[in-house]
Amino acid sequence: MKCAVAARRSQRGSVAVITGITIAVLIGFLGISVDLGRLFVVKAELQTAMDSCALAAASGLRPGMNDANSLARARAFGRAPVDPGATSSSGTGRGESVNQVNFQDANLDPQKIEFAFGSRLDDVRPSWTDVNTARYARCSYPLDGVAVYFMRVLGGATVASVGATATATLKESIGPSCIFPVAMCNLDGNTDPAQRWGLTAGQWQRAVEKSNEFGSGRFGWLDLNGNANGSAELKEWIGGEGYCGPVSDELKPGAKQGVEVQWNSRFGVYKKGAGLPSESDSPPDFTGYSYRDLTNENKPADNWAPDGWESDPKLVINAFRGTDQNSRGGATEPNYEGTSASRAAFQYSLNGYAKTATDHAKHGRTRRIVPVPVFDCTSTPGTAKSIKNAFACVLLVHPISVPKDASIEFLGRADEIEACRSAGAVGGSTGSGPLVPVLVQ
Repeated sequence: MKCAVAARRSQRGSVAVITGITIAVLIGFLGISVDLGRLFVVKAELQTAMDSCALAAASGLRPGMNDANSLARARAFGRAPVDPGATSSSGTGRGESVNQVNFQDANLDPQKIEFAFGSRLDDVRPSWTDVNTARYARCSYPLDGVAVYFMRVLGGATVASVGATATATLKESIGPSCIFPVAMCNLDGNTDPAQRWGLTAGQWQRAVEKSNEFGSGRFGWLDLNGNANGSAELKEWIGGEGYCGPVSDELKPGAKQGVEVQWNSRFGVYKKGAGLPSESDSPPDFTGYSYRDLTNENKPADNWAPDGWESDPKLVINAFRGTDQNSRGGATEPNYEGTSASRAAFQYSLNGYAKTATDHAKHGRTRRIVPVPVFDCTSTPGTAKSIKNAFACVLLVHPISVPKDASIEFLGRADEIEACRSAGAVGGSTGSGPLVPVLVQ
């Protein structure tokens, strides 16, 4: 009896010990599940940020273009997706699209991003300096000091480190953000994309009316898919998102009747009638402001361009971001960037129903800046051949009452202008559009 009592006395406190050990083990498992789960989320957030960085950086590369600023541009583009002070030229405000970590509660330091470039995926280096061969951009970020909470109870680390790396390159697209169905003519037979086919940003081109008018300073309508369905398909592509497929080599000379209704919808000018475009299916641009005085449409009375601009294809007019060169009535006209920011409406009268500035603010999208193919318009009248993978970015200058009076302004290569390069399905070896960024690692 005395032995049994002594044995029970010797076991006193064992439950407390077992309970303490059990609690410690449970806390350990909790630490594994909660702390490691939290680190996994932070890692995923960081990976998203680096994916965005690599895609943005790759979009700044200019392989084969001898662009001395391409690597600096790529670094600046790459930092923007994690920089709360960055502002997007497409209208996104400061900090509205910044990738963060710690459950989207903490900003990353853009200056801590580690960049590397190269001509091949197996040779991407931080020391790469050759701007002409850089085709790959890599972003890495070592994130130190991520707090852990439960595992420290067991004497484990109080902080942890995670990292993420992403690599992107440029691939040919299957049509750049859907192609607008017109083709620019190059200048003086220049077919070199590094020289922008002889064109200078700000030059205007006018639509051809007859096949023998192809040449410098002109553009033509395109049968983009080779079906030869004429104005019916043109109307669909102009009023909608454009054409999203392989590009035909066939130009359709002459003005295509009826396309003016769809063209004008991009300016917020709508003609009422069954089956015609509306702001719901054919939204307007952010601004409908016109750079031709349509009350004198067939006379040299442009409200922005100087008189006689049509006879000088090398004249830089620059309605996009330039200064009014031909003010009418003493008033200086605002450029496209200014009217887009203020959501200015079409300022003239036309056979249609123009939307207000409020409508442009509500329904507006980037609809007047579009990618188009570039053709080699030779000195032989009426001949034009497509240039492989040649795509320009243009501004639609003004609404029209007849197709032959349409005008466009050259802004640059499609890969140089954000609104023209930001979309496009990657086509790989079968792609025929401009280069677009794609993740490869």
